[in-house]
Amino acid sequence: MFRGVTICCRVRVLCLTVVPDGGAMTLALKKLGYVPYSLRSVFQHGHAKHHPIVWSTLLHHNSNPSKQLEPSTQQKEQEKGEKEKEEEGRVDMRLFSDYDAIVGPPALVLYDRLLRECPEYTKVILVTQEDKAQWVQEYETHVLPLLKKTRRLSRHRIAEAFHNMISKMFPQNGEKNIWTKKGTTEERVEALEGYEAIVCKRIPKSRLLVYRYGDGWEPLCAFLEKEVPVNELFPSYDSGVRVIGNLQERIERTEKLTYLLVLLLCGTVVYVFYPALDPLRNYASELYRDYQTAYSKA
Repeated sequence: MFRGVTICCRVRVLCLTVVPDGGAMTLALKKLGYVPYSLRSVFQHGHAKHHPIVWSTLLHHNSNPSKQLEPSTQQKEQEKGEKEKEEEGRVDMRLFSDYDAIVGPPALVLYDRLLRECPEYTKVILVTQEDKAQWVQEYETHVLPLLKKTRRLSRHRIAEAFHNMISKMFPQNGEKNIWTKKGTTEERVEALEGYEAIVCKRIPKSRLLVYRYGDGWEPLCAFLEKEVPVNELFPSYDSGVRVIGNLQERIERTEKLTYLLVLLLCGTVVYVFYPALDPLRNYASELYRDYQTAYSKA
């Protein structure tokens, strides 16, 4: 996938927040002149055919390391060359060719892989979720029922990729996927706490800002070396969980429209190229004329 391809990565900011679409942080970075890539970006600007599938594959690989594979499969993995295995785990930075910042899921749990591809000047913002239990409860109220629904409807490959991506784009706590019905509130809260602790431990302090909602513009602008916006309130907090539902509705509408267009195309082909249907066309035309006569105001 990456062989022979050189990508010039221009990502300057990696913002780690559990809020889907980044919420206030996405708006703040836009105000400071950045072009952020977020969950919503996965389905905008013609990305929907490709990006959800790429993220679904990356997150599946991330949640299923070789130690969890069957022995025979694990042996095959071990036999692969080091270079080939390294290529498999890389993030295709062409996803972000039009962006200079990445905010929140689905990149959240892949921050270490992303930083390997980013330049040394890329800065990391860890946005701590102060009331983790409340955020998890909102997730359980709005997203868990949606995951059950999307699993039933995920026959289309984009819908299937969306379901897989949503269920695996948050920090895990062990081998089971706690962001489905298998997990508990306590496990999810613990996973968020563990994630924040690991990020603080792994990222050098010179490269990391630990940001808390309510801190305002000053620490963020100082860290990014930007001017503080004049007479501009910091964007208000949003948990972001409803964004997932909005995206799911858009995917469902797109699927229905696709099926409708296919049916219309097939109907047009039949109508134009099958002379044997002339009597049926004439009959339909007569019915329509009768309808106009009966119901038209003219």
